[in-house]
Amino acid sequence: MNTRYQIRELELTTVQQRVLAALTQGATINAAAEANGVHRTTIYRWARQYNAFQRAIERARQVHGETVHDELRGLSREAIDTLRELLRSPDSPASVRLRAAVSIIEATGSALTEPVSDALAADVQIQGAVAKMSDHDLDAAAEPAQLRPRATCATASQNSAPAESAA
Repeated sequence: MNTRYQIRELELTTVQQRVLAALTQGATINAAAEANGVHRTTIYRWARQYNAFQRAIERARQVHGETVHDELRGLSREAIDTLRELLRSPDSPASVRLRAAVSIIEATGSALTEPVSDALAADVQIQGAVAKMSDHDLDAAAEPAQLRPRATCATASQNSAPAESAA
């Protein structure tokens, strides 16, 4: 075999095991190397030289990914409860309730097995556009018309006053 490093099997050293433990907990190669007093290129060299170490790195990353996925899945119940509270609370501003509703629609949209009707698709697009509006604009739009400020009489009369004619 004409490679710079001969690939071989080995028992993992204590430092390699500590590096792998750090990777399993989500550390980067740089962080794992620094924490264990080796340079990151040493870890890359070990991975090229030793099949067992390369496989162990892959397994550590897989375990970390599974751990993160499980934690996120556990938090999803709390996220759903929070969305439910925001959506149903009369104390939540209209903009917050709308964003909660849009989040729910977007999250479940990918799970729909039947095609979404054109009307629902248009409604989701409208809600998406409204979700981009500022909180102030949404709150103003949610106010009853009788509570909105009206134009003053002076403003109205200025806009409708005829131009003075030159005499």
